[in-house]
This record gives sequence, structure tokens and C-alpha cells, in this order.
Amino acid sequence: MSESERAAAKQAFCEKVSGLIERSGMTQIEIARALGYENANIITMFKKGSTRVPPEKVVPLAHVLGQHPGTMLREWFVAYMPEVLSDIEAHLA
Repeated sequence: MSESERAAAKQAFCEKVSGLIERSGMTQIEIARALGYENANIITMFKKGSTRVPPEKVVPLAHVLGQHPGTMLREWFVAYMPEVLSDIEAHLA
């Protein structure tokens, strides 16, 4: 994956997360607390892409936002660790 493709994948993931958060009907502080954070600022950082969603928070975030965890995990790996995703898919397929 080229650097521009990787940047596009990161942007797409952040835009998806942002859209899901906006449509969730939840406040950012509600989402933050559901994920174990005290401050809603982290959710803004996830939406803008200034901080990536930690891998251990992808599944909980998917649940909070009503998304399939496997789909969201795959999209996260495409954006942030595509080489690991290739290995995972090769061995679990």
C-alpha cells in the first residue's frame, strides 16, 4: 500500500467514525465515557484523525455506534496496519 493510499484509508476511517458519531444520537461525552474516557475531547480527536482510535477501543466503539465489530476492525487495520491485516487474513481465511 502506497503512502497516499494509506493516508486515504486513514481519512476514510476517520470520516466514517465521525459520521457514525454524528448520527448516533449520543453526545461525545456519553461516547467517551462508554469507552472508559473521562474527557470528550478524545472523541473530537478521533473524528479529526489527530489521534487514532487505539486498537483495544475499536470493538467497544463499534458496539457503542451500533456497527459490526469485525467490519470496523478490518477498516481500522486497513487504515493503520495493512501489513498486519494481510498476515491475519492469510492465516484465518
